[in-house]
Amino acid sequence: MAEQYDVIVIGAGPGGYTAALKAAQFGLKTLVIEKNKLGGTCVNQGCIPTKSLLYATNLFHMMQCCDEFGVSADGIAYDFKKMQHYKRESVQRYRAGIQEKFNEAGLQIVSGKALLRRDRTVEVELTEGGREYYQGRAVIIATGAKPIKSRIPGIDLPGVWDSDRLLAAENWNFDRLVIMGGGVIAVEMATIFNNLCSRVTIVEKKNHLMAAMDDVMAEKLEQELRDQGVEVYCGATVTEIKEEGAGLCAVVTPEGEGESFEIHGCQILTAIGRRPDLSGLCGPDVTLETEDGKIAVSSEFETNIPGVYAIGDVSAAIQLAHVAAAQGTYVVERIAEKPHSIKLEVVPS
Repeated sequence: MAEQYDVIVIGAGPGGYTAALKAAQFGLKTLVIEKNKLGGTCVNQGCIPTKSLLYATNLFHMMQCCDEFGVSADGIAYDFKKMQHYKRESVQRYRAGIQEKFNEAGLQIVSGKALLRRDRTVEVELTEGGREYYQGRAVIIATGAKPIKSRIPGIDLPGVWDSDRLLAAENWNFDRLVIMGGGVIAVEMATIFNNLCSRVTIVEKKNHLMAAMDDVMAEKLEQELRDQGVEVYCGATVTEIKEEGAGLCAVVTPEGEGESFEIHGCQILTAIGRRPDLSGLCGPDVTLETEDGKIAVSSEFETNIPGVYAIGDVSAAIQLAHVAAAQGTYVVERIAEKPHSIKLEVVPS
């Protein structure tokens, strides 16, 4: 017999934990299921760690330029390992803050891999072993997204990183960094490593950085990065990666006319986007409709299965934390039959 809940939330990222806290606020019996760490990508591999490193590296960058403000500082240096330690502490503090809110709200969280079954039942393969079954009056899927992996030759060579692995790096080996992609993650990483005096090159397939951004703003951002010393190639793609001594060689090919060229002696970051994480989500007795790789939802964020909703990166047009949080709030208000506070599907450009 499955234990009964008003709301079951699969995933504890910004969408999931916001929805769960809102549900608890309305007095709904709520269960959260998370296979990894509380906070999701935003807290553990995204917003919080990158902002921590941006802050730390910007301090070093500012100190290098402090003479114009009449401030003298000799022997300026940085310790990359200590910066990473500061980042980890920031993540742990933020995660602990979410856990404290869960405790105050009396929310139950189960650690394990969720499998959606019929009649809004969720089967959980528990992290500590064994299986449990839970049934909800409503189920909210908030499993987020995972990095897209390119299929070009050489993508599996040592020295090719994704953002999750790069954020966990302990040792400095990034004198020259080529970034594949020109979205939020790519621009943040370019700024972090440029602050640390790396020679950074961004290679973006589209005509400008930050595809979702207004053209004028994107041009201003690109110029700002160039002014800071970052090389930017838009309308181009890394088509091959080759080993070269202790480093790599990236072959860059323009989308239109123009000859391919090579960037030598580099490490490479793949940041070409993220796709919804649907892996192992559905049992054999349920089928979720998808569209363009995302879970298809109605204007109320309901899937083709009545009472099952999908929010955030797993279904949204824009993959940003505050979009997921707003959608989670909206769905719970609908479940609780409360007035709606906000409905956010896209980000104003």
